[in-house]
Amino acid sequence: MFGVLGVLGVLGVLQGRRDAVARAPPARWVSEAARAWFGLKYGRGAGGLCRLESRAGPAGTRARPVPGRCRRCRDRGALRSDGPAGDSSEAGVESMAGPEYVRAHRLQEALECLAAGGFEILCGGTDWYPANAQRACSTALVDISGLSELRQIEQDESGVEIGAAVTWSEIREAEWPASMAALPAAAREIGGIQIQNTGSIGGNVCNASPAADGIVALLALDARLVLASRRGTRELALAEFVAGARRTLLRRDELLRAVRIPARGRRARSVFAKLGSRRHLVISIAMVAVQLDSDEAGRILTAAIAVGSCSAHALRLGVLEARLLGHGVSEDLAALVRPTDLAGLAPIDDVRAGRAYRQSAAEILVRRALTEAKA
Repeated sequence: MFGVLGVLGVLGVLQGRRDAVARAPPARWVSEAARAWFGLKYGRGAGGLCRLESRAGPAGTRARPVPGRCRRCRDRGALRSDGPAGDSSEAGVESMAGPEYVRAHRLQEALECLAAGGFEILCGGTDWYPANAQRACSTALVDISGLSELRQIEQDESGVEIGAAVTWSEIREAEWPASMAALPAAAREIGGIQIQNTGSIGGNVCNASPAADGIVALLALDARLVLASRRGTRELALAEFVAGARRTLLRRDELLRAVRIPARGRRARSVFAKLGSRRHLVISIAMVAVQLDSDEAGRILTAAIAVGSCSAHALRLGVLEARLLGHGVSEDLAALVRPTDLAGLAPIDDVRAGRAYRQSAAEILVRRALTEAKA
């Protein structure tokens, strides 16, 4: 009897927490997730998660772990001696001088933190949290997920500018010209709905995973990045920015402010194709994005073909792109693809696929994407 009542009570609490999360705005989820992560890292005491001391300041809302009674906090920190004599709740309790968490309210606040040094950017956190799940956080964090300056999608005759904190769900649901259709197509393939609701385009780019779906689409769309710091802004092509597997040219005092995609002609088309071990919720074995633009006679004016998950970072197939120029979009473009066009790729053997399979899959995806792009 008591066992049944206990289970029902636990289920009621979980349901209440789930309903509260469902009602909370997305920016609140990230803030609460970050605070909970700090608590989990520094242990659970008799009273639950270790406390976070919060204060509002000129550089946003700040939080630090404060003394708790849990074993992990006692094991980590230095001996406190500032508690009143005989007070067993504070005197003689060891605590930990944990990293600082800052939730920026303005872009300038985030830039000030980065200029001061020692801070990392946190936005959606869908890559950051898993990477840090098994170790204590030693770096201060500045959370930019709530910055309205980074949550806009603006379109004009020159192209589209996407704020770095725009989520994949927002990209998936926005209206796009046919020339940029590869981007929302990639957005639909990134994780599940929960990841798409939280993960940001800026995080996907700056994390620079070889298997980042968003980077492949953006590379085929000739995206450029706007990087901001307290010193000013600079613009860099995505192809230059990503220097290798999880390596970029982002400076320590910079953050990615926006992604810019140039406009193409009204006949331009783009597509995204991905192969995984299953249809959804899977890391890519290989992926391809293609953009073709043509003149009134149907001759190809520009061609862009990017391949991902087959090298340390996504690559364009420049030789094939040049060969396609001048051909009619109504031709059998897939027949123009040669195995040597993909010779610059360097796929690896891992648990998802072997090197030879990846190479072959990439070639097939390129052929399929070219056929779809001309439709």
